[in-house]
Amino acid sequence: MASYLRLLAPYTALSAILFGLGVVLGLVALRFDPAAAYGVMRGVEDFIGAARGLSRLEIFLFIVANNGFKVLVMMILGVVVGLAPVFFLISNGVVVAVVGATYAQMEGAAVVIASLLPHGVVELAAVFVGAAAGLHLGTLMVQRIRGRPVAFLPWLGAAWRLFVRLLLPMVIVAAAIETWVTPALAEMVRQAAG
Repeated sequence: MASYLRLLAPYTALSAILFGLGVVLGLVALRFDPAAAYGVMRGVEDFIGAARGLSRLEIFLFIVANNGFKVLVMMILGVVVGLAPVFFLISNGVVVAVVGATYAQMEGAAVVIASLLPHGVVELAAVFVGAAAGLHLGTLMVQRIRGRPVAFLPWLGAAWRLFVRLLLPMVIVAAAIETWVTPALAEMVRQAAG
């Protein structure tokens, strides 16, 4: 596992860069295309609305299922020359920027940081490493298309083991923080600011 993570390190760095590009694009959209930014916010609010009325445990399970599925699909679909991870990273960077900036205007930056940072650190680490595995698989597929002999299935198995042993547990931890810790912390910051 450690050697595989070292192999993925450049892809992990690229994943963080692509996510950062998405953040920049989201901020540009807010500045120059408010209608597009509004569309992003509507999509997020619709998604959040799906979790309204659920118990804390149900919300936790909903987040685990949603985020775990997205990370797994992003990894596996990386075989399509890495397109899925690239799209996922940039689009999620856009969403984080639009949502974060919009709520910062309404509630203040401190509340937004408290709402995103506790679980976001763990969740983004899982996303970046999962995207790295997908990008690596995409690179291998490109090599195969070019006629190079590449043992593809062992790397697909390594990606699956990475998901089961590391990324899914990280998604579970992030979901637990997001469900039980983040709301309390955000409320504390909100009250302190008010």
